[in-house]
Amino acid sequence: MHGSQVQMGGTGNTQTVTQIAGPNLKELGTFLEGLVGSLDKLGLGSEDRRTVEADIAAMQAQVGASKPKSASWFRETLGAVKDALAKQLTSVIAGAAGAYAQAELPKLVDQAQQLLNRMGS
Repeated sequence: MHGSQVQMGGTGNTQTVTQIAGPNLKELGTFLEGLVGSLDKLGLGSEDRRTVEADIAAMQAQVGASKPKSASWFRETLGAVKDALAKQLTSVIAGAAGAYAQAELPKLVDQAQQLLNRMGS
């Protein structure tokens, strides 16, 4: 379960859920579209690819939702995608992938990190 909140304690406790801002959603949607277009050329292993595709699909659905999940959910999910790309980048550096992946993976990892930074902590 992602993005769920649990409130414990006594009377008068408060809880805040931060939603991701509209401009960040648009930027994230653009990044995800580009990433989907690059997946075939990045050389991800089948398990990593399935996981990344599922995370991308979940984020795309939330980007288009009338009430998207919390910013922390987006950070967690995008962080997992970035980690999978960084793992593949390590393989590329070791010489296990083609020229396209060598050129694109560093950019995609950097873009994902920049989005994460703009989403805050």
